[in-house]
Amino acid sequence: MPIFDRLPDGAALVLCVVLAAVFYGGLVWLVLQLYRWFRRCAESDVRQAYEDLRPHWPAREGDVAVRFHTYYGFLVRHTVTEHRFALPAEEARILLARLNQHNLRWGLLCELVVVVPLVSLVNYWTQLRSIRRQEADHLFL
Repeated sequence: MPIFDRLPDGAALVLCVVLAAVFYGGLVWLVLQLYRWFRRCAESDVRQAYEDLRPHWPAREGDVAVRFHTYYGFLVRHTVTEHRFALPAEEARILLARLNQHNLRWGLLCELVVVVPLVSLVNYWTQLRSIRRQEADHLFL
């Protein structure tokens, strides 16, 4: 190449190394920025699930207690968050459905793509059954 012929000995190698470092460094920076944006969007989705509901812990009289995990990830990294809350039964069902929908949307982009929907649905159904049992227990108290 004519441009490399005009450079002193070894300068072409240094130039190639510097350009490669800048390129791959920029690529890593871009992937990190993309992951951070993705994480903010997923966390915002979870915050929106809690909108217009006021969960609390521990459970008060007439409330049901729920424990649910949410998942999100990007390619080879995933995050699991445990949610423990107490609400009246109908509100707990609403929040539980929203959190499950979050899992079915955001959990599909990580390496656990095959596992997340199954685990989330089983956990969702288990918590719905737990809510029904807790409601039945409140009726007999």
